[in-house]
Order: sequence, then structure tokens, then C-alpha cells
Amino acid sequence: MIKGYIEGYYGAILSWKDRKAIINLLPKLNLNSYLYCPKEDPKHRIQWKLDYSVDELNNFKEISELANKNKVNFIFGISPGNEEPIDFDKLANKISIFREIGFKNFCILFDDLLEPGNPINQANTLNNCRESFQDCTFYLVPEIYANSLSNSDIFENKYLKNLFSNIDDKPNIFWTGKKVISNKYDHEEIKKLEDFYNLNIYIWDNFYASDYCEPRVTLDKYLPFTGNIPSDISGIMINATGKINLDLLILRLYSLGFQRNDFEISDFLSTELHPAFKSISKYFTFNGSLIKADDCEYVNDILQNWIHPIKNEIYPYLHLLKFLMQNTGSRDSNFIKRIRLKEGES
Repeated sequence: MIKGYIEGYYGAILSWKDRKAIINLLPKLNLNSYLYCPKEDPKHRIQWKLDYSVDELNNFKEISELANKNKVNFIFGISPGNEEPIDFDKLANKISIFREIGFKNFCILFDDLLEPGNPINQANTLNNCRESFQDCTFYLVPEIYANSLSNSDIFENKYLKNLFSNIDDKPNIFWTGKKVISNKYDHEEIKKLEDFYNLNIYIWDNFYASDYCEPRVTLDKYLPFTGNIPSDISGIMINATGKINLDLLILRLYSLGFQRNDFEISDFLSTELHPAFKSISKYFTFNGSLIKADDCEYVNDILQNWIHPIKNEIYPYLHLLKFLMQNTGSRDSNFIKRIRLKEGES
């Protein structure tokens, strides 16, 4: 099973040092994969046809060597879909360069396009990649990558039918579940989708992602399925935040989801971070909690008496919580909903 870290968010980008720290941590947590597709790397998406510089390629080569040393499956992502027809010569050239420096796993992404793309052209792009680089493994992010993005029943979607019926062999697909941001997955439906469209589905999980709800921070137990994570799914990877210290902690929580769930998140956070998290961990769970004025003392304790790299990364959210606790009578319901906290009287 593929399990690991996705660098696939908006609004943040890791340093090479940060990426190495994650790759070194993954095998210690029994994780095995890293998907590189940061939206803020212009040469990944907006200007994907541009060549990386010599210095950048040297850094990627170091990453490739470190991933191989740690037995980490490093997947290099390219997002060419905002230009049609797709320049396959340019795409093939970029893949060839990265294959030369040691990469054997690639992901072609068609998510979040500026305009709807042509599913047949997208299918042919994947077919051509597989034919041209038969020693490599390819993954695909389709334009519709969640049930909620379909304007029809997911098993009747015209785009998906055209895309998958024109792919020559069973493709490896990243999928986010019923919603773009999901906290539970339906194992039976995933297997049904795989069988219906002849796919290998890998879950792209945005459970801990924050690019759509900044400055919200999610630090919660990882329980994506009812019961244990099924052993027969192809993979499940997390898209995180781009804040390195926070993401290293998130990886630990994610890894625990494969091993055990017999702990309280309040105990985990109060032990790993600061004792006051015992009382305010409820604001960091996926569904959040009702803002209460009395909790302001705990937030103040953290803000005033705690020095830690993670504090620097979650400071905007802590300060927001303080503001909301001091202004419980004038909350904006739409904003509260956006950061997944509950409404009601304090």
C-alpha cells in the first residue's frame, strides 16, 4: 500500500531542507511515498514547460538519491492541463530529464484547471507517457477527482467515462472521496468505482490541508474509515500544510492511524506541545468545537508562555481563536463555517 506525504497545496512551498526532513522521517513512521506537486512551483503548473535550472536539478537529484536510500517512492508531478493541445514533446522532455536523474514515478495532474479540458486528449497524454516511458510508473489526477465535483451520478459522469474508456491500460488514479475535503471514506464505494471504471484508486486525503481555510489548523486523530484502514486499498496519502514543523507532527498522527486509535487527541497534544492543549484541542479537531470565552485563558497561556517552532506556525490560528473568544457575541456565521467551528451560544 502506498502511504505518505503529498506536497500538493496552494499558498506554501517547502525548502529542499524541509523535503529532506520529511523523506528521512517517512520510513521511521512506516510510510513509503512522497508526491511532489506544489501548486506554487511555477514549473510544475503555471509555467510547466519551462526547464528547471541546473541548481534545481541538482537539488532534485539529491532528493532522488535520498528517497532511494530511504526506500521512499518519490512521485514527481507535472500539471500540463491548462494548455490544450498539450505539448507532448515538452512533457516527454521534462519526464526524460527527471528519469535521467533517477525518478521512475510520475503523476500527470489535471486538477483545478482554469477551463474544462478534453478527456480524450488527457487520456491520450497518459497513454503516450506510458508508451514512451515503459520503465516508469504513472499516476493520474483527473479533472473530476471527487464525487462532489460531478454534476451527475459518479457512475454516469460523461467526462469520467470518456477519460477512462480511452486509457489503454488500467490507470492509477488519485481520488479525494465523496468531497474534496473528506474525513471519512466509503470502502465499498471505492472498490465499486475501481471495478466500474477499471482503476487503481489511491486516496488523496485533504484531511489536514489548510490552504482552503487558513489560518485554520487541524490536529486530530486520523480515522479515515469506520474501523481499521482496509488492507486492500491501493494507497492513501495526505496533503498537508507546507509548514514543516506542523507537517512533521501531522505525519506522526497520520502514521498512528495505521497502527492504533486508543488515545485521546487532547492527551497527545498536551504531551507533545503544551499542557493547555488539553483544554483547547477541541478547536483543532476536524469538526471543531463551539467557541467559548472561558477558554481564552488557555490560549493566552500558550501565546505568552510557550516557545516552540510549531507555535510560530500556528500563531495566526491561536490569535484568531483569542479574538473569537473575546468577541463571542459578534461572530460571522459564514467565517465560522469556513474554519469548521461550531455556531451557538457561548
